[in-house]
Amino acid sequence: FNRGVSLIAAGLSLAYLPMIFNDGQLTSTTLTTTLNLLFLYGFVLFQERKDMRLLVASSLVLGVSTLVRANTFLFLPGLIGWMVLAFRDATLKQRLTWAGVCLACFVVPLAATTLRNFLVTGEAIAISPYGGGNFYIGNNPEATGRFVPPPGMAPHSRGLGEAARKIAESETGRPLSLVESARYGLAKPR
Repeated sequence: FNRGVSLIAAGLSLAYLPMIFNDGQLTSTTLTTTLNLLFLYGFVLFQERKDMRLLVASSLVLGVSTLVRANTFLFLPGLIGWMVLAFRDATLKQRLTWAGVCLACFVVPLAATTLRNFLVTGEAIAISPYGGGNFYIGNNPEATGRFVPPPGMAPHSRGLGEAARKIAESETGRPLSLVESARYGLAKPR
């Protein structure tokens, strides 16, 4: 973008109170923002220079960012599509190679975390086992669009994943693994 767009974005950032609050703390939001800006900068440099090291580093950073905030994964299809469709000055083989390298490097941090989770829990958990519980927290009948834990959960984020698991176990009447608890939270009727 040009300088004017940059100045407008900077001005809006200065006035956006949630961004000021979150950037002043070391939270997943701050870390995700930093990692996403880093990987986007790397991809822009890669587009200009076609240096494979930039592609590898940026793709690894995107994988790490996805570990911090799983929905960052949604950048990946767009990036791969962009490399395949937008780089008209390169051959199709080059573009597909770049897309493959991007995908392979993106997977490295996720694979390392999945291996670690398997060694610790005995279950293949890609990023976090608490997605189902988080989904239910945001989509239960009492959900308001703000953080309101369902009945039986503490009013703070500490221990929510384990609390969701205990509620799922009490509702099913049996012990659940982390993965089973996550599936239950995703499938629970609303």
